[in-house]
Amino acid sequence: MEQQSAPRDRMLAVFAALDAWLSGEVEGFRGCAFVNAVAESPTPDHPARQVALEQKQWMRSYMRELATQAGAADPDGLAEQLFVLLEGATVTTVLNDRDKAMRAARDAAEMLIAPNGLTP
Repeated sequence: MEQQSAPRDRMLAVFAALDAWLSGEVEGFRGCAFVNAVAESPTPDHPARQVALEQKQWMRSYMRELATQAGAADPDGLAEQLFVLLEGATVTTVLNDRDKAMRAARDAAEMLIAPNGLTP
């Protein structure tokens, strides 16, 4: 039987998955296609914008679920902070070095998770 990882580890694994995805992107990467679609959508009710917003809401919900499972004191707050780190890492990758951006995001995530009593 496979042992399931702790919710804390799954929260950090999201950053590892983002790093793996970003490392596979080709030169000329322009950031998150969902964010770019929102930036280019002419109106708030444009279908592309709605799809992008649904995807981002899904990620927030997933992070909230993991924070709740881990017993975070404020799962909504922690989920939002981790979500902002994920989004920021993606944007920073476009502007800067991916390794540096992902290392900073993961380090910040660990600092946010630890005060919630979610240390390893």
